[in-house]
Parts: sequence; structure tokens; C-alpha cells
Amino acid sequence: INPSFGPLPYDRGRFAARRRLNNNGIYNIEPEYGATYSFGPPSFGHTFWRYFPADEYFASHPEYFAMNAEGKRIPDQMCLSNPEFRSEAIAKLKNFVEQGEAAARQKGIDRPRLYDLSINDNNAPCLCPECRRIVAETGAESGLLFDFLNQAGAELEAFRPGAGLRLITLNYLFAELPPTAIRPAANVIPRLCDTTSNRLALIASPGNRPFREMVETWGKLTGCLYIWDYCTTYELTGLPAPTEYFWPEDRK
Repeated sequence: INPSFGPLPYDRGRFAARRRLNNNGIYNIEPEYGATYSFGPPSFGHTFWRYFPADEYFASHPEYFAMNAEGKRIPDQMCLSNPEFRSEAIAKLKNFVEQGEAAARQKGIDRPRLYDLSINDNNAPCLCPECRRIVAETGAESGLLFDFLNQAGAELEAFRPGAGLRLITLNYLFAELPPTAIRPAANVIPRLCDTTSNRLALIASPGNRPFREMVETWGKLTGCLYIWDYCTTYELTGLPAPTEYFWPEDRK
């Protein structure tokens, strides 16, 4: 049973392990097939809404959520400059780490090393004055995101020193442009999401120049850069990705 999509084929990672992959699409490889370098809870992307479900938090803490152009709080995104939001989010992160470690011990596998803190799946950044100030100082919406994530990364390292835990974030929609006055911390990994290119080889296709240049710019800001490839089989995992014939060109 696929917990996200319902009753679909799920082989617990057997086919992925047979192909010598280190993950199984949106699932983990289960212990009997070697487990994996995996994500801890709550999920692998778009996790702000999992940290702060609007139906639980919006009425009592509207200040945690984004402000729109009319000055009203909306549940679409979070107010990343709010210090109470940051404190609560980091406390939740530590709790998720403990949950991930406990689940790994129960399964007899290595603890998760990756934890996601990333924007919700929409294009509605917070427009409150303090968020706008940080955006202006750092040079991009992503600068505000890293202003928060670098703080979270520092506290994560202090919480589990030397454990090699990493924070992953989606640089996507309003957060895709690189900042000019801040860098991701060493344990914070940007994950670029290509929303502009066609589905041809990134390097070989002239139409993909904007994203290719964005990858090059981000690569100068961080020692570790992940790419979210949209040509994937979301539901029937384990099948070949449609982009497989272009990968050799993109990885030269």
C-alpha cells in the first residue's frame, strides 16, 4: 500500500536495490534490501504545512503565517522572520530527529541523516515589513529562507554534534533565485526545482540555458547542491525515468 497514493505496487525497494540505487523514488528502501541514506520525518518536501498545519495553528498563531499585499495573514506560507515561529519550528525539528532515530532503532537500521524544511507548494511569500527587510539585505527571497535555515542548521548541529545531519530545502518558485549576501550553511542543502526548462538534456538543449546558468550560480554558493528532476514516475516507483537517456550528457 502506498501511503500517499493508495493501493499501488510497492516492492519495499527490491527493484531499486537490484538496480543499485540508493533510494526508491518517494519511498525508503526497506531494511531487508539494505535500507538507505534516508529522510527523517515528517516528509521529504514541502514540509512547512506539516510542521504547522493551518487548521491547528492559524487561528491561534496567525503571526506564524505569511502576510499578503493587503496586510492580512494567510495560511499559504510561513512568516520566516517571526522569532517565535523560528523557535517553535526548531523545537519541532529536534522532535522529528528524535522520532526518526527511534524508528530507525526499532528497525535496526542507521538513523536518518536528511531532514526537510521547505516552503509549501505555492507562490505566496510573506510580505510583512521584517521579511521584506531581510529579503532586501540578502538579495533574494531565498536569502530570507537561508537566514532562517542557517539558524536551524546551527541548532541542529548543537543538538546532534558530529552526527552528519543535514537540512534540505526546496528552492522553488519565489525561492529559486540565489541570494547575493548570504550563503547556505555547511549542513543546509539547497534543492533546485526546474520549473522553466523543457524536458531535453539540460546541457545540450539551448532552451534550458536559464536553468543551467542558475545551477552554475548556485554551485558557487554551496558545496552541496541537489536537483529535483520533474521527469519522474511519482506513483509507479521503480520504473525508468523519462530523462534517463539525457543523464549522461548532463553529468559530463
